[in-house]
Amino acid sequence: MIILEEKIFLKNYILTLESLNKYLNILLDNNIGNSNVLLKKQIIGYTNFNYPIYNIIVGNGKKDVVLIGGTHGCEIASVYFMLELLFTFLYDKSLDKNLFSKYTFHVIPVLNPEGFKISTSILRENFKNKSLQEIEEISKIYVRAYNQDDENAIKGYNLDKLYKKVLKSSVNYIFDNQMRKSIIDILNDCNLDESVLPIWSANAIGIDPNANSIHKFEMLQKYRIKHKYGKLRYNDIPAYKPSPIGYHGFDKLSPKCPETLSIYNYIIKLYENNIISNSQRKLVSIFSYHLTGGEIYSTPDNSASEKQIKLHEMCTKEYSKYTNYYSVNDKLKYGFMDFFRLKLEGVLSLTIELSKVSGNPISCFTNFENFKKDLQMPNLRGLKFGDYGFLGF
Repeated sequence: MIILEEKIFLKNYILTLESLNKYLNILLDNNIGNSNVLLKKQIIGYTNFNYPIYNIIVGNGKKDVVLIGGTHGCEIASVYFMLELLFTFLYDKSLDKNLFSKYTFHVIPVLNPEGFKISTSILRENFKNKSLQEIEEISKIYVRAYNQDDENAIKGYNLDKLYKKVLKSSVNYIFDNQMRKSIIDILNDCNLDESVLPIWSANAIGIDPNANSIHKFEMLQKYRIKHKYGKLRYNDIPAYKPSPIGYHGFDKLSPKCPETLSIYNYIIKLYENNIISNSQRKLVSIFSYHLTGGEIYSTPDNSASEKQIKLHEMCTKEYSKYTNYYSVNDKLKYGFMDFFRLKLEGVLSLTIELSKVSGNPISCFTNFENFKKDLQMPNLRGLKFGDYGFLGF
């Protein structure tokens, strides 16, 4: 049996893209917990630098549920949660025995492998010889610096960013020559140095998978040109051109952002069953997990149907009951999940920020015990034990 530290925090407590993929294979090859559960790994696309985007299919029910981690490379807690979710599916004896005959779960551990590789390569080098306590202390220092940078930005102080000084960063920590060259070109073009690598959110050619949506693309283009840089502690990072965060891409659903194109095509294919009148198979829910804020983004655009708005209001209250996360009504509504909330009628589409502590990528490491609790119970209970059954029915 795999104990907690082994299943969540791998060697030296840091998960990298390579160890993630190795661990997924271990889970799939040793499916002894729920041996009768249909379990399959497939590839839904490849990144610009030829990294596969994996989807783990669990169950064989007629209700499809999609769960997405790692849309932004530096939001590493979401990837840990995907592993915890898979482990729960395979080993948790308290699960409803009929769960996997009712539902098919499509678990995408990391939608943005390139961004995840960039960020975690830096963390691996910083933490490889550190104890758990040392990692916690460094993470606390990092979060304090991160928050001070926000305060300085709000007050209009033009100061060097404190968060950049906590972790040592180098492109040489990233063992992919082609990807490393692309990163160097982006840094040079944006007048940035290697200290921004830990917070790398985009893919390796500088496109943010969340922003490269079909939804309000032209509006976002105009917004980014007007507001050239990121917010608060990122106000020195361009968001109007290829960069570590926020750039929407050259065109909507661009082939140069295969991460977004892959998840869009996959979900639209699942949704085709919903519009076939005699189809018994339905896509019911999409959950996209991010890292900071303890927030739920769930309000559809006001042009959505009344039924769609009520569905999201009801299920957000249910999810909040178990997590104490609060609902955020983001007025911009530009991401691919916003498109799904508006256009996929009858499908629950929640974007969930897992940690209440701000500070990508390591705010989740400020307290390992709290992190484990967040991964194990509130969010899993939000899925498992709602008054309406599994959220989204």
